[in-house]
Amino acid sequence: MRIKLNKEIEFNGKKYNELTLDLESLTGNDLINAEESLRSKGIMTAGASDFSRIYILTVASYALKMPVEVLKGLSAKDFTRIINETLVFLAVSDSELKPEAV
Repeated sequence: MRIKLNKEIEFNGKKYNELTLDLESLTGNDLINAEESLRSKGIMTAGASDFSRIYILTVASYALKMPVEVLKGLSAKDFTRIINETLVFLAVSDSELKPEAV
């Protein structure tokens, strides 16, 4: 998914006015690594707190292939859009998926 930014950002000497949020490429290992990364920084996640902004942003950083620190510098509107898109992706339950044809 391409996300057009309201405010350009710079990362590794390159300016971006859109980001590719590739949520479909995420693996269970990415989600575990996101959690372990937060724990190593003293930020605990468990249960419903997995959907804290910092956890969601850390997961999004894997999908965007950008450090969390860069994403924290996004405008509030761009930050919120990335958080919301990632949250919706993570929160979809099996019951919301279309049943396969029998």
